[in-house]
Amino acid sequence: MNKAIKFFTVGAMLLSTSFIQVNAQEEAPKKAEMRKEFTQKTPEERATAHVEKLSEKLNLTEQQKKQVYNLKLQQIKENKALHEQQKAQRQKAHEDFKKILTPEQLKKLEEFRAQKKEEFKNKKDGHGQHPYKGGERPAPKN
Repeated sequence: MNKAIKFFTVGAMLLSTSFIQVNAQEEAPKKAEMRKEFTQKTPEERATAHVEKLSEKLNLTEQQKKQVYNLKLQQIKENKALHEQQKAQRQKAHEDFKKILTPEQLKKLEEFRAQKKEEFKNKKDGHGQHPYKGGERPAPKN
């Protein structure tokens, strides 16, 4: 009797694990499409979508909708400005590296960055676990 229970338990675990993996593989393209659609929207469209979603969940009044819209629009614009500032800082740092490193070192740096970019892409598109979302945290470096 115990063997039968163990057998069914292990079978159920294997079945659920395979279902989760298949589901995750199906979800990755959907998420990529949603991300693409989201990034193509204007800040105003994004703020409006946010208000609609919150209004549906929280039954917001018209005044609350206007306030939430203005707040969200401001946040989106500030985040966009911050993103542009960070992008400029990364570009400047890259230019500074070019002044310091030899051509051979620059080539190695570019190869390293390409490798890291590919690893990140694979984790993002569902081929790997994000290190802090479902995956194990890396051991601290001493």
